[in-house]
Amino acid sequence: MKDFKKFFQYSFAPCKLHFCGTTNKSSYELIEDYLDGKDVDLIKLEEVANTFIGVIPYLKLIADRNNLEVFDTKVIEAYWLGNMLLKKVKVSDLKEVILKEFQGENKLNYEQAKKLADNIPDNMVVHHSFHVMYVGSVTHTIKIVGKLIDLCRISWGEVRELKEDSLIVKYLPVIADGGEVRLSEEEIIKEIKWDKRLIKEIARDNIVTFHWDTVCDVITKVQSRNIEKFTINNIKALKNV
Repeated sequence: MKDFKKFFQYSFAPCKLHFCGTTNKSSYELIEDYLDGKDVDLIKLEEVANTFIGVIPYLKLIADRNNLEVFDTKVIEAYWLGNMLLKKVKVSDLKEVILKEFQGENKLNYEQAKKLADNIPDNMVVHHSFHVMYVGSVTHTIKIVGKLIDLCRISWGEVRELKEDSLIVKYLPVIADGGEVRLSEEEIIKEIKWDKRLIKEIARDNIVTFHWDTVCDVITKVQSRNIEKFTINNIKALKNV
């Protein structure tokens, strides 16, 4: 079964900001209708999902290496959070994705793509943190540097307070200072948006994920450990660039 709900839980926030995905008004409205619980044409919805050119190539790669469907829940989880499926993907696969999928009109030019592909550290994994911290925007809609790294990556934190349309969470931020990127050892308190179309039921002390300061989902402790593990893995790998 294709899990479009999970896909849009994680990708809707940057789409709403026009950083990723469709820029077509009717396509965006189709996503909103779907999230509002209306009956929509799922074939058209899948076509819209495929416009997320910074996400789909990675999902296809993970799915292909694990003999699964692109929009399988586990494939989506693997990319955004991290799980065992990532073990089947090699650095050589990532190089191929950059050269074949991220190069072209309104994307990276050949020299940019070649430089990125040639310099991927051997221990990088195909996780959203790789795209955020190493590849960046392939459509040049935004330059992901400094504080934007923390906004763009998938964060996780514990809910301390629930408001009408926001949450107060405690989490470990990613800090980019002087060219060095690291995961802070000290938790901070932050208020994030709560769009109930993405996730309705949240309770105090739940662990949630968030993207561009918008809550995505409630996750388990195992899933939170996976995000932390793969995020730290790719941060450490960056030191070899």
